[in-house]
Amino acid sequence: MEIKRKMKNWEILALIILLAFALRLPYIGANFSGDEIDTVGPARHFIIDGDFRQFNNCDDTPYFNYTHPPVRLFLYSLWASFFGFSNIAIRLLPTLLGLASIVVIYLLGKELYSEKVGLIAAFLAAVSRYHIYGSNLVSTDTGHFMFTTSITVLFFVMYLKRNNTKYLAGSILFSIVSMMTKFSTIIIFIPILVASYFYKKKKIGITYVVLTFVLSTALLLGTSLIMNNSEVFDQPIRGFITYSQGAAPTVQDYFMDKVFKLATISWQMTPFFALLLLISIAALYRTKRDKGFCILCSWLILGFLIIFLQYGQDTQRYFLMMLAPAFLIVAKFTEELDFRSKVLPLTAIVMIVVAFAINLNDLMGYYQPIYLAIFYLAALVALFYKKYSITILIAGFIGMSIFFAFSGNNIIAIDSRAIGEISKNVIQEGYPYNETWTSKDVSYYLTPQNETVRNCELSSLNTDSLRDNNIKYLAFYSNVPKLADINKLISYCDESYMVYAENYLVGFACKVNQTKL
Repeated sequence: MEIKRKMKNWEILALIILLAFALRLPYIGANFSGDEIDTVGPARHFIIDGDFRQFNNCDDTPYFNYTHPPVRLFLYSLWASFFGFSNIAIRLLPTLLGLASIVVIYLLGKELYSEKVGLIAAFLAAVSRYHIYGSNLVSTDTGHFMFTTSITVLFFVMYLKRNNTKYLAGSILFSIVSMMTKFSTIIIFIPILVASYFYKKKKIGITYVVLTFVLSTALLLGTSLIMNNSEVFDQPIRGFITYSQGAAPTVQDYFMDKVFKLATISWQMTPFFALLLLISIAALYRTKRDKGFCILCSWLILGFLIIFLQYGQDTQRYFLMMLAPAFLIVAKFTEELDFRSKVLPLTAIVMIVVAFAINLNDLMGYYQPIYLAIFYLAALVALFYKKYSITILIAGFIGMSIFFAFSGNNIIAIDSRAIGEISKNVIQEGYPYNETWTSKDVSYYLTPQNETVRNCELSSLNTDSLRDNNIKYLAFYSNVPKLADINKLISYCDESYMVYAENYLVGFACKVNQTKL
C-alpha cells in the first residue's frame, strides 16, 4: 500500500521560490532603459574611472546624479566588479533580492498569523506581475529595496515578540541601509511605530526612528567627506525637501495626477488583485481587527496616502514598498479558500486567451485605454458570482500576471526591444557614437564598454539648437506618447529608421539634413 507523504512547509516554499524565479527569467536579459541607466551608468563609470561621473556630454562636461543616497550605486558597482555589466549579470542582482523578499514575506506572515498565511502570501508575491516588475527592474525601488524594507519590519516584529535585542539591532541595521538607499523609507516607520504601540513599547519605537535618522544622516555625511563630494550629502537632502514641498498644480492637473496614480498602481497590481485587496481590507476590518491587521493596514494605507496625495513622482515604483502588506492582507482573507478548485485554472486560462486575443500591452493605457477597461469590468462582474467571486479574482490576477511574464508586452520588454533596434541601426549606419544626439538609454549601448558613457542629450532640440550645435545624427526613443516631438525631429532628416512598439511609433534614428534647418 502506497502512503502519500504530505509536503513540508519548507518544501512548499522552495517550490514557490522556483516558480518565482522561472517567472522572472524571461526578461532577465532585457536592455536597460530610462531611470535604470541612472544606476548602471554611474556604476560603470565607477569601475572605469573610480568615481560616479554619470555622463560625458558632447561638450565633455561631466555631471553627477546623487538624487538619492548612494547605497544603490555602491551595491551595483560592487556587484558589477565581480560579474560585469551584461544585462543578465546586472538584472540578476535585483532578481535574487526580489526572491529573498518573498522569503521575508513568508516569515512575516508566519510571525503575524500562521505558516499557511505566510505560504499563501509568498505564492501571491511569486506570481504577481507587480513583484516580477520590481524584481526585474534595475533602479532605486527594486528587489533590493523591497527586501531591505520588508526585513526591517520583520526583524522588529520578531524583536517585539521575543524581546531579543539581536532582532532589534538587525532591524535598525536594515532600516539604515534602506534610508541610505532612498528616503521614502520613512514609510516603513509607520508599521514600526504602530507595532511598538500595540506591543506596549512606544518608547522603543520612537527611539528607533530617531536613532535611524541620526545614524543615517551621520553615515551620509561621512560618505560625502570620504568621497570628497558635498553633493553626495546635499542632493539627497535637497531632493527630499523639494519633493515634500511638492508643486502647485491646477485643480485639473491635480485630479488627473490622482487618476493616473490609481490607474498605474491598479494596473500593475492587476484590476483583479486591486479589487480583492479592497474586499480583504473591508472584511478583515469587520471580523479580525487584530494586531497583525493593524500593523499591515497602517503600512499599506498610510504609506499609500503619503505617495498618493503628493503631486507628481513615480508612484508606481514607490508602491513596491507596500506590496508585502498587500499580499499578507489578501493571504489572511483567503486562507480558507480552496485553491484546488477547477474554477481557478480554467478562469486563469480564459484570461490569458483573452489577453492574447486582443494583443494586450502596457502601451494601451496611452493609446487604447478602452481595452484596459475590459479587465476592470471583468473584475467587477466577478463579484456577482458570490460562490466563486474570490476564486475568480485570484484566477484573473494569476492569469494576467502569467500573461505579462511571458508575452513580451510589458513595459520592460517594450523598452528593451525598441532600444535594441535603435542602437543596432545607429551602429549599422556607422553614426559616430560621440556625435549622435540621443537618449541616455540608447547612448549606453552605443558607447564602447571600456569607456564611460558619452551622451548628447536630445531634450529641447529645435531648429536653432540643431543648427548651432551642427548636429548631424539623431536617435530618439520614448515609451510615452510623444508623436509630435518625433514627427518634428524626423522632418529635419533625410531617411529615418522608424521603431514601433505594438504598432505605435516610439522612436527613430536618422542623419540630419542641414539644408532643412
